[in-house]
Amino acid sequence: MKIYTKQQPLKWAICGTGKITNRFISALQQIDNAVAVACFSSDFDRAKDFANKHNLTPYTYDDIGNTIDYDAVYICTNNHLHHVNAMQFLHKKVPILLEKPFAIDSNFAKQVIELANKQQTLIMEAMWTAYLPSIATLKKLLDNQNNDKVLSVDSLFTIPHLNDPAYRLYRKELAGGVILDLGVYFASVCYQLFGKPDKVECDYLKIVNEVETDAVIKLTYGDMIAKGHIFIGDNRNCFYNITTQQGKILIPDYNGAQQFEVVNNQGKSTQHTFEPHIEQFTYQILYFMDLLSNNQQQSQLYSLTDSLAVMDILTKCRQGIA
Repeated sequence: MKIYTKQQPLKWAICGTGKITNRFISALQQIDNAVAVACFSSDFDRAKDFANKHNLTPYTYDDIGNTIDYDAVYICTNNHLHHVNAMQFLHKKVPILLEKPFAIDSNFAKQVIELANKQQTLIMEAMWTAYLPSIATLKKLLDNQNNDKVLSVDSLFTIPHLNDPAYRLYRKELAGGVILDLGVYFASVCYQLFGKPDKVECDYLKIVNEVETDAVIKLTYGDMIAKGHIFIGDNRNCFYNITTQQGKILIPDYNGAQQFEVVNNQGKSTQHTFEPHIEQFTYQILYFMDLLSNNQQQSQLYSLTDSLAVMDILTKCRQGIA
């Protein structure tokens, strides 16, 4: 694995040309010692169009093994290609920030992790919730409430309909559906706050062309149940509400939480707000760069064991679809 030193800007390659890459590049622009220099796509014309837009050098996957001057790669292709692309770059010992979900199931995730360990190469899942100050603060708050008890979790994450049958979420061959795209946030936050569940259940409320577009995930922790409703609906809505013996914790837009509110049973409210001007991508990029500069092979905040545990939850949720 190439050793990165903070004396020079970290040169990023981007694998994938979808919309999310624009946010990633915007986040890089907030970081003094990071710059995007190249992009990869299975189609050179698509890579070239994207490269022209962002002043990058375009490449195809055939170029991965060439002596191209970049330090790390951000992989943000369609879900079904995450593990494929990750293994292509790992074979060349390229450090990877891998967009969630880590893979389409836990078996593929294990293959990626085994190769990363063999190659002694850094790979980190781009689960940005794990690096947000809001989630870290919430975790400490829950851990320190010795006289309180979590009774339940009620969560919702819905995104608007798209009148495009070719959109990736509607396509089985691209590992579409709401579980991998939206459920990954719910499963990850639950895992970060409460650990591995005792039981995983998933009810499919709507399936279109063998792809789930409306589902409810239920995670059981002893006598506490965390329920997450995820679906493609009329508009966007997102929250994660925790009920405790002493009140409620309300987290709007929890997938990129920049605030949460604690309300006790007497109605007293305490608001926690965190740097709304910072792009959520920034925290995980900075953490990844720090790992790379210290020659680390995985995250301590969200380890490969954590990625695999969340992937196992999602795999169990998708068994009914398979």
